[in-house]
Amino acid sequence: MELVFVLDCADPDALADFWAAALGYERGGYDPPYVGLTDPRGRNPRLLLQRVPEPKAGKNRMHLDLRVADMDAELAHVTALGAHRCRRWRSALSTVSTPRATAGSRRTHAGRPRVERAGR
Repeated sequence: MELVFVLDCADPDALADFWAAALGYERGGYDPPYVGLTDPRGRNPRLLLQRVPEPKAGKNRMHLDLRVADMDAELAHVTALGAHRCRRWRSALSTVSTPRATAGSRRTHAGRPRVERAGR
């Protein structure tokens, strides 16, 4: 058995480069409706970005939390990739939104990664 996370989004091909770079994953080709992302070390679950036709409605029920040793460095890394800083709270967590997947949208259907200091 293999655990695979599937994130619904409007444009998986556009988001794949961001998530591959942010996670250090290898990006597969676009095989409609999916783009697969794989950990080259084989330690973390596979991530599939899936195109869905319906727009996001309401709160995301799933998001990705990234645990990192150096918060400032990781925030600089993901914002350089196109993420947008939303807020920071409790000095240990920060929320960023992924790059826009569709014109005019501040959020993508793939949710927002939460960057968290390791050791929490």
